[in-house]
Amino acid sequence: MPSGAALNITTGEALVGFGIILLYFEILKSTRTSAASIVDHVASMALFVFMLLKLILVPGMATGSFALVVLLTLIDVIAGFTVTISTARREIGLGDHIG
Repeated sequence: MPSGAALNITTGEALVGFGIILLYFEILKSTRTSAASIVDHVASMALFVFMLLKLILVPGMATGSFALVVLLTLIDVIAGFTVTISTARREIGLGDHIG
């Protein structure tokens, strides 16, 4: 680094960084509406539940890096549903009439 400090990245931190990059593509993919997107949302939700249970119940998985990866899957689920709902509202013209 220009400051002279060493930037040491652990394997877990590299995994989280890679997960953030993949999350961008996953959110981009959720902007399409098709029958396959419903299956994708269900798979994302199942993966989140599975990973959350591992975080809570398996002692070896209780690390900060894994907790951040679980948080990434939660954001994937929430963003996927949010994008799909707002896209569907726009397609059927309900965006200006609700609320």
